[in-house]
Amino acid sequence: MPKLKIVKIKSSELTEEQWLGFGSLVNEAFPKEGVSDQQRVDSARQKVKGDEVFVLVFSEDNSKEDVVASAVCFKRRIITSCGELDILALASVAVRKSMRGQGLGVKVVRECFGRVDSGEFPVALFQTNVAGFYTKLGARCIQNRVINSLGEDKDANPFWGENLMIYPAGYKWPDGVIDLLGEGY
Repeated sequence: MPKLKIVKIKSSELTEEQWLGFGSLVNEAFPKEGVSDQQRVDSARQKVKGDEVFVLVFSEDNSKEDVVASAVCFKRRIITSCGELDILALASVAVRKSMRGQGLGVKVVRECFGRVDSGEFPVALFQTNVAGFYTKLGARCIQNRVINSLGEDKDANPFWGENLMIYPAGYKWPDGVIDLLGEGY
């Protein structure tokens, strides 16, 4: 197994090579026909504001910065039935196919969840198609309806994943509609 290094870095500090490595990884993990690695990078750059924290795992055996795992976490203000809430948003959790089964997904997610555990955020909110993975890490599914009041179709769900989840599982999450106040992540 190659030597690996985990790096926490703000999106504003990513090098072009790191951006391209991230785009390549996301394209491999979540393929979309006809979408290039550069298009993934361009799309990600349009969404970031500079305060996103990328947790990236690099292979040190490669001459370039080969991104083999990733997670992105950032502050997001949402509106719940109890009012406004700043949450930790979790997105782009991915591991190269050739590196799966080695605990890298767990490592990058735990790095992000550490921002909740340290008290920086009260809770994380995210979507996923692999709820069992996150349940093992202390998250749970919730059943709220999600909207984006700032979007064209204000009642449409801006998320596309099968499951809506929070971390930690024991957080007292409110019932009712969640307004993401922006696009899904």
